[in-house]
Amino acid sequence: MEMINKRRSVRSFKTEKLKQDEILLILKAGMQAPSARNQQPWYFMVVEDLKLIKELKEVSPGAKAIENAPCVIALLMKDDQEMTAASLVQQDMGACMQNMLLEATSLNIGSVWIGIYPLEARSQAVAKIIEAEKRVFALVAFGYPSDPEVFKFVDRFDSERISWK
Repeated sequence: MEMINKRRSVRSFKTEKLKQDEILLILKAGMQAPSARNQQPWYFMVVEDLKLIKELKEVSPGAKAIENAPCVIALLMKDDQEMTAASLVQQDMGACMQNMLLEATSLNIGSVWIGIYPLEARSQAVAKIIEAEKRVFALVAFGYPSDPEVFKFVDRFDSERISWK
């Protein structure tokens, strides 16, 4: 629960680059996610080129948050014909993304998820910028938070949203 309670969407980062071993830990966490029929539909493109990151921020109104991130990871997906349960890919990729966000939090690295899929125009725009051959599910910005208090706990529990039978 500690990492779940600590995780926040971070939109302001220090300029310091992430260490490669930290990026690999985040990617390994993503690859440990459950997936329908063990299809593991994920691929990743790590973007540290600041020029490309600035281009990526233009693909979506919500992507401005990645502008000052030192690292952006694009989550890419297998083609439908490569999967055993293509209709469940969004659930698989969401689990992968959540693992990555929680691992980043455990490393005191801030992150923010930028949704791309199923908006085909956005997916194609990102793929063109990063020269990816796979469909783009999402972008996530990673970096050391500029505000050290960003991981402060905020209680979101709401008993009114629970029904019992």
